[in-house]
Amino acid sequence: MAQTHFDGFINPEINLDLKTETPWSYTFGIAHRSIVFTDIEDNSQFDDQVKYEAEFIELNQYTHFKLGEKGKATVAARYRFKDIFIDKHDELRLLQQYSHKIKLNSFSLKQRLRFAQRFREELVLRWRYRIGASFKLSPALADKEPLIFSASTESVWEFGKYNKPSLGQRFTGKFSLPIGANSKVDLGLEYRHRNYTHQPFTELFLISALNISL
Repeated sequence: MAQTHFDGFINPEINLDLKTETPWSYTFGIAHRSIVFTDIEDNSQFDDQVKYEAEFIELNQYTHFKLGEKGKATVAARYRFKDIFIDKHDELRLLQQYSHKIKLNSFSLKQRLRFAQRFREELVLRWRYRIGASFKLSPALADKEPLIFSASTESVWEFGKYNKPSLGQRFTGKFSLPIGANSKVDLGLEYRHRNYTHQPFTELFLISALNISL
């Protein structure tokens, strides 16, 4: 039985959230992804497996509209600059999603349904459904938000005119640490099992983010 291929990545990002007194809010972000580990057939060649290779820089913008106390509709555009790092075309992604959040005493439950269009060498479409929970690990103070741990899983269905439909699953765990009245740092891991219906491969991401709210 063939071994499933594995790659490791780092994926830092910075996000700026702009809130208004209306149901509308906006998020602007920049992200970077680099591969730091790749699986090869000869596992004894560890130095060849560990490497650093930048893959892209992404600029993104999300527009949110609040639907009642628990729902939110979002449209977004994300542009990935790939050609300056690797031999691939730049990529535009358009997103439409609905998210739903239920807040309880010490934790909250979240769901998200997202449809995405990826414009690159050819058009690829994606449906994604995510469900997760967030838990407060410290009490909230008057001038400080609590430390939060979030866990989620997401199913991904990808298809296109020249692509066979493929299924994947993602598992994410992260900590959110407040560092001021209007900012927090996220740090965690995301494991992706991709295309498990055809030629499966796995990826592990070290995810980090600086989130600033205004």
